[in-house]
Amino acid sequence: MTDSLVYFYYFISYNHILPKTEGDVRLVNGNDVNQGRVEIFQNNTWGSVCDTDWDSNDAQVTCRQLGLPHAGAMAVTGGRFGEGTGPIWLSELQCNGTEDALVDCAKSTDWQSNDCEHVHDAGVVCSGKLTLIFPEKIHF
Repeated sequence: MTDSLVYFYYFISYNHILPKTEGDVRLVNGNDVNQGRVEIFQNNTWGSVCDTDWDSNDAQVTCRQLGLPHAGAMAVTGGRFGEGTGPIWLSELQCNGTEDALVDCAKSTDWQSNDCEHVHDAGVVCSGKLTLIFPEKIHF
């Protein structure tokens, strides 16, 4: 599988071409598609995730949800991929690392029920063995 095909699939999946649903995630402000500030889609709005209790388990789940390599995923804290401007949807996630999506993880606060600031926006660097699963046909 070529890198250009991986980037094309990522682009059509997460950059405004396919419809978004509640709980979708994307990475913003990274140097490539494998890294960035984590944003999650809720109430028709993209918002960030607070880095309180953010760890490699949360990073693995984020990368897995995006279909990116996740075995060596690293959690990035302190808003290192820039500060978001919308709501901070989630804080204090407690993923065990095996969930398919961030919304499947336990959390100690409700949506947007936190006192976090964007200087604490969480990020990830996805790495490890890449396994891609594509549908038989992509229709445009």
